[in-house]
Amino acid sequence: DIIPEMKGKIDKISISLNASCAEKYQKICRSQFGENGFGAMVEFAKSCKRAGFECRFTLVDYVGEDEIEMCKKVAQSVNVPLTIRKYIADC
Repeated sequence: DIIPEMKGKIDKISISLNASCAEKYQKICRSQFGENGFGAMVEFAKSCKRAGFECRFTLVDYVGEDEIEMCKKVAQSVNVPLTIRKYIADC
């Protein structure tokens, strides 16, 4: 638990949500924790919020409208705002 170490040093936390479920998250992120990584990331966001940090999820819009809607539900379920970022292709 690194949250106590962050207190007084930072006040805002941005977490890349990337997907709406563990299976999709693992395909995108290839977490060393496997599908458990998704749940741990969501729990981390909840813990940060409870500790008083300004916390938000982010998501790049390349995942498509259906996935964006599902990610919105994940964010709402833990009361963490979601910011949708525009995908910028290489020039």
